[in-house]
Amino acid sequence: MKMKQYLFSLLRKIFREKHLGYKVRYEFLGLHINASPLKYLRREIKNIIDNSHQFKKVIILFNHTGETSFLLSGLYHHLNREELKDILFVGTVGYHKDLINLYCPTNNYIFRPDLNWVHLRWDVPENSFDIKGTTVIMTPTLKYFAEYEKTIRDNSSFPHFYRNLFEKNKNFYEPENIKPFLSKQQKIWVSTKLKILDVHKKYILISNESASNINFPWTFWFTLSHKLRLLGYDVVFNTFINSPASSIGKSFFATLGEGLEVTRHAECLIALRSGFLDLSLPVAKQMIVLYTPFKFRSRELPIMTAAKVQKAFSLKEIPCKHKCNINELIIENPENVDFTKLIDMVINSIAPPPIKIFRRIILRLIFLLNNFRYLSFSLELS
Repeated sequence: MKMKQYLFSLLRKIFREKHLGYKVRYEFLGLHINASPLKYLRREIKNIIDNSHQFKKVIILFNHTGETSFLLSGLYHHLNREELKDILFVGTVGYHKDLINLYCPTNNYIFRPDLNWVHLRWDVPENSFDIKGTTVIMTPTLKYFAEYEKTIRDNSSFPHFYRNLFEKNKNFYEPENIKPFLSKQQKIWVSTKLKILDVHKKYILISNESASNINFPWTFWFTLSHKLRLLGYDVVFNTFINSPASSIGKSFFATLGEGLEVTRHAECLIALRSGFLDLSLPVAKQMIVLYTPFKFRSRELPIMTAAKVQKAFSLKEIPCKHKCNINELIIENPENVDFTKLIDMVINSIAPPPIKIFRRIILRLIFLLNNFRYLSFSLELS
């Protein structure tokens, strides 16, 4: 027994598996060998299957908030309860659990952040394979997004990202309706937090962060929030990091579900294009979306013009039963744009709430009726 433990300890010292975030490397007697994404994933999924209930499918979620929400919605609307019970979802980033709760509620979920690197290195044409009678399906990898963005850059005509998602990923279903499940607990928590922050009922939500789009200087968001407050609006920022940009407003760091509940009550959502807007589409009253160029993110994902970003990722082209008023603005050079002019465009795009529109119509009718009565009375006197 001691000899076995000694050999095992020795083996661990001369053969190591090192996780570097973007890849896994094997080290043996000074030699370095990069792990194969396919072989590594097959080994890990086999271990999961051996130590759990026998599932018919294992679906691995990678990054990309909007696309993942659409794929989960499609599964929920096309599969019955028994079919969903036979699926194990594997999340690789923290917010995947939020997306599961919002779009495909299930208890069959495990969190494996150590698998996230696989989608960065995946070079196999197929995104699915079988292990011991279980079908393993992956959501789109970096390779898929790199090829799609190359199509956008190289051509004047290209499919919208929503259509392309389901045309290229046949293991998933296009949803009949995209609608998140917001829990009562989330609604109560958000209501309490807004009261603690002393947020007025009439507020504008600003989402000024994006992983892909070039951002504006902080002075733009600062000036915009200042002008909104002068108009009588309270300003709430949906942000991960407190900065001078959000110093006038009230920062609200929340889960995705809580963020959607804040969006639902806002008079308007003003935002830099990001995956959060895909989620907000079914719940927002109004959206003003700022499209800026894609920044350089990697060799596979270089820059892209704002015009092409808007054409490929326009929210107006996403089929949704609840389609709010959406105003999309294209800004090619966010760092040198005329802030005063752009802010005026944003503020002038904010539509009054329906009750105010109705009130205006009633007041106009009363005005016309009074004029008609005055005219009739004048004619009678003459």
